[in-house]
Amino acid sequence: MRKAIVKITHTMSDETYKQLCDGVSARFGTDTEFEKVFDETLVGGFVLKLDGIVYDYSVRTQLKNIKKHISD
Repeated sequence: MRKAIVKITHTMSDETYKQLCDGVSARFGTDTEFEKVFDETLVGGFVLKLDGIVYDYSVRTQLKNIKKHISD
């Protein structure tokens, strides 16, 4: 069984979290166990760690990426 650590904000609803987990399971396999971790430093979005790979979809990282593309 795979273990996924999902860092989220306290403002994420249970329904949104369930949809996120369902999407991850659909993409990577249904044999995934999820651990929810609340991260006070997140403004929004989420960070997923699965199989040693970090998928960072936090608002902070998205803004950094936008800034990088604008200044290039």
